[in-house]
Amino acid sequence: MVKLSAADCNGATCETATLAEADRFRVAKNVLSVNAGSGMTGRLRFDGTTSSGSPSTSPQLKAMALTSPQAQPVSGGITSPFLPPTLTLKTLYNGGWNGQIDPTNPWFTVGTQGYPSVQPTNCGGSAIFMAVVLDRQTLVEKTSAPESSPQCFANSAALKTYLSGLKTAGVTSDLVILASNQNASPDSGLDLTDIGGSLYGGGPPSTGSSGGSPINGNYPAGIMAIGVPGASSGTAYEQWYASTKGYEAVTPFANGTLQEDAFGNYNFQSSDVFEFTVSPNDPANLSPEHHERYLHQASNALWHYRV
Repeated sequence: MVKLSAADCNGATCETATLAEADRFRVAKNVLSVNAGSGMTGRLRFDGTTSSGSPSTSPQLKAMALTSPQAQPVSGGITSPFLPPTLTLKTLYNGGWNGQIDPTNPWFTVGTQGYPSVQPTNCGGSAIFMAVVLDRQTLVEKTSAPESSPQCFANSAALKTYLSGLKTAGVTSDLVILASNQNASPDSGLDLTDIGGSLYGGGPPSTGSSGGSPINGNYPAGIMAIGVPGASSGTAYEQWYASTKGYEAVTPFANGTLQEDAFGNYNFQSSDVFEFTVSPNDPANLSPEHHERYLHQASNALWHYRV
């Protein structure tokens, strides 16, 4: 919450605020949301280039009163290095990373960027898992510790240690994309709760265990997950299959969008998201009746609204 103070604005009602690192001010992308009441809201993305001068020369925002609501296109005001509020994330082939670094056929893409783009570390031997970690604000890959993306993990225990470390470090700005590699199946003790996933107790049938995963006691023969360190259990995207007799094997994949929330963080939404803006320029159209009519017209479909 940013504290605003009154400012002279040629007779209008204006307020100013000076943002600092303590206010979660970032050198790169920042998002400021304002609710003026009566259905009037605003959202501004801005570059946080800092100044070494005095506080009076530090970056400042001035929120000025408007005589009527002003509509903005979904991508309005977004310039480099900002990304669009919605980007596609999809795997180009199922079943996890195939061990190859191929720019023409990467494991998955975010927009036009393929991943992994470099050889992951710790992939010698028969590594079971591989993870890529992106910054949720900028979608830049986090190659430094503690993420050190991308990297492989020999077993479920090693993966658990890694994810627990991210949660302990409090890096809620991470977006973790992981999967069992092609031709590799999770060993016993798979635990994705540190990124909002599930605890798959027990182990695969080859261990003599009955499993203990959330669905009918089956243990994953392959899995893909997308989550955030420290998120509540059940919030991560998890797609897996079991090799149990009677079940069709559908190797893991992801196909959806990364949608920016009100705080500028990208979150994964599986499948397609239809996005449009409802922003009446006429104050007379700000009544609840008009908004209810818009919602009713789309009641037979699943829509994502940016209002």
